[in-house]
Amino acid sequence: GGRRIPDRREALGLVRIVESLDAAIESLGGSRSVELWVTSARPLERTLTFDEARARLAGEGEPVLIAFGTGWGLAPAVLSEAHECLEPIVGERDGYNHLSVRAACAIVLDRLLGRR
Repeated sequence: GGRRIPDRREALGLVRIVESLDAAIESLGGSRSVELWVTSARPLERTLTFDEARARLAGEGEPVLIAFGTGWGLAPAVLSEAHECLEPIVGERDGYNHLSVRAACAIVLDRLLGRR
């Protein structure tokens, strides 16, 4: 795909594959150097709104690593390690909030980093 779409090659050149979430955190300086934010399709006890998250990302602070779950979500151990949980993505219609990880990631990144 990089020959057909050169921008894709540039973007994928930034990707670093690691064995686990712990390895990703360590590659960013360890748990004292990075905040772990998680996502969930259901509201959790502590939830950071997208507006609050945007403000935090705009300010000074530790780098943020956002973990996205699949199918059944993230493991309870990952959720308990997280510094923050982003609010669920909710549509206009009640009762359906399942998205592919690709779609959820795009929506979250747009809500956090997109032009307003």
